[in-house]
Amino acid sequence: MTILFISSLSESDKGGGAEQSLWNQIKALENKGHKCILLATSNHKGLKCTKVGETSVWLANIRNLYWPYTNQKISKAGKFIWHLLDVYNIFMQNYVYKVVHMEKPHIASIHNLPGWSGAVWRTLKNLHIPMLQVLHDHYTCCPRATMSIDGKNCNLQCYQCKLLRFPHKYLSQNVDAVVGVSNYILHRHLELGYFSQVPIKKVIYNSVDPQLVKSKTDYSEEQHRIFKIGYIGRLDPAKGIERLIDAYLQANLPSAQLWIAGDGKEDYEKYLKTKASCDPRIVFMGRVKPSEFYPKINILVVPSICQESQGMVIPEAFAFGKPVIASKRGGIPEMINDGENGLLFDPDSVSELISCIHRVYYDQNLRYSLSKNSKKSSSYFLNIDSWVNAYEELYRQVLHQNHE
Repeated sequence: MTILFISSLSESDKGGGAEQSLWNQIKALENKGHKCILLATSNHKGLKCTKVGETSVWLANIRNLYWPYTNQKISKAGKFIWHLLDVYNIFMQNYVYKVVHMEKPHIASIHNLPGWSGAVWRTLKNLHIPMLQVLHDHYTCCPRATMSIDGKNCNLQCYQCKLLRFPHKYLSQNVDAVVGVSNYILHRHLELGYFSQVPIKKVIYNSVDPQLVKSKTDYSEEQHRIFKIGYIGRLDPAKGIERLIDAYLQANLPSAQLWIAGDGKEDYEKYLKTKASCDPRIVFMGRVKPSEFYPKINILVVPSICQESQGMVIPEAFAFGKPVIASKRGGIPEMINDGENGLLFDPDSVSELISCIHRVYYDQNLRYSLSKNSKKSSSYFLNIDSWVNAYEELYRQVLHQNHE
């Protein structure tokens, strides 16, 4: 089977969980004999094809005001115009026509939409290419992709989302199948009227590459003379890092450090470092490999304020046998059984987060129990074969449906 993957970024190391999961899937499918092609946006001129292992990667120059994956500062007006063009970007569709003509895929799997817009659904429909959309975030119904404004979650779409995502509600009905990486993200879209008429709706949680776990993963108190609380991910206000810093400073833990791994916008990184400058035990590590981060921490905190679609750092931490303290947001509670393989807290309450940190810090038996159970929980997410089999079965179902 020849599968065309369409997404915004081609490099997994520049993106987040969506890009890593995409490449995990491509590699696993190629190992099973399928041919995989990736079409992604870039800031290079024109359309060019490169090879990454066995995968043909087509890089298409972004036909918009700018390529969003750089650190350049963009005005609010510039961002609004970019998103206005991305409502239905007809200028990008010629790339899709060319790649489909040359590669002749049997099916298309669409992941992150920025740059391609909802127009890609109609383009593939016109080309008679069966397709599925994988929902990694809220971008289909919210240009910010988080359904939140200024740290507050939106129960309904704001006027800007309604304006910039109005066509998507109708265009989304063109796809043959829709996959949510959690129950939350799938049903959130369905509640708002997106993909409502799509015949096949599935939930397939993202999987973790077993190769990630290369070091010793069994929990050992002797490993850590200093108790290390970890955060890894994008440095963004919606991720709740400010509240984590507040909780750490107020928790008054005599022999603990807070390690923050990841990067974000320059101004926000500077703000966080200034906020944390009063305590030298708060360490900003920059972007690091998960395999180098998890073995060095005692617990992982996921303090997201926004409604996370899944939160891949949680199964990653599970794979290393690390207890997780996470917010009750989005798809996160689907992975954590409170008190069994982690602890859940209300991210609007710093005191709840402090209480959870205290429980894990002072109770060695609880730490051991959470670690043991988190390791057990990882087996589901590390089963790449089962995960890829679910997608293979879905591809066959979509193709069969289109041939009826």
